[in-house]
Amino acid sequence: MSFRDQVAADIDGVFMNLDEFAETHTINGETVTAVISGNETKKKVGSRNFEGLHGDFTTVSVKKSLLKAIPAQGQNLKLDGKLYKVEKCVDNMGLLTVDLAVYRMGGG
Repeated sequence: MSFRDQVAADIDGVFMNLDEFAETHTINGETVTAVISGNETKKKVGSRNFEGLHGDFTTVSVKKSLLKAIPAQGQNLKLDGKLYKVEKCVDNMGLLTVDLAVYRMGGG
């Protein structure tokens, strides 16, 4: 078995396994198996952003073949009913890692 074959087997058998790491989520209206990590709220300070700007950030890992389109930076993406902006999307041998953010003014 080649390295690529082993990676593909691990994506299905381990990372996207509902008995291991993955859960069922909705991405842009499609029900998929995915791993959500890094759900957190941060306050942006000391950057070119406005004082008091807060953001919710999350990362979703999903098999590329499960989505109709690959998310692109700056696009909207709806994850489990919440609208985010795509900050970055990386294809790791068929497993997409998508960094998402939503910004708001005011309290954290």
